[in-house]
Amino acid sequence: MNRQGPEWERRETARIFNKYKTGVPDPEDEEELISIDGKVPDQFGFYETQLYKQYEEKLLNSNKRTIKRREKKWKKMLNQYQKNLKKKLPDRVFKGVPNSVRRAFWDAALNPIAVKQHYNEQGAQFKFLYASKKDDVEVVRQIDLDLGLKSVEILW
Repeated sequence: MNRQGPEWERRETARIFNKYKTGVPDPEDEEELISIDGKVPDQFGFYETQLYKQYEEKLLNSNKRTIKRREKKWKKMLNQYQKNLKKKLPDRVFKGVPNSVRRAFWDAALNPIAVKQHYNEQGAQFKFLYASKKDDVEVVRQIDLDLGLKSVEILW
């Protein structure tokens, strides 16, 4: 298709190659969305109607109610976490943990206080062994090897 002649074809070819080489679209290629009856289309080119707005509002309100209902169920379940661990937890985790309950859920699931206490007890045990057997070379060497496998900050 020879629109303007060989010079135009060279410029057009160079412009197209440049567009794909740089990844920057040419301003000439951008489409303008046409407004109809004063309505401006959204980013996908669809025009919002009153029916659509009502549907969207209804859907958002429904989602808010669902989230509040789930939050209420989660809070009730977390109060009796061990009892509900096998019955309700798998189904509810599959549906999703509400943002407002996530911290409480992870506290209940991981029990960080017990984990910290366990590591503190282990650290005290290593300190006791080290103090009582610090003259025994084999014991000191073994403790040193074991401590290399643990995080020193947790133990001391």
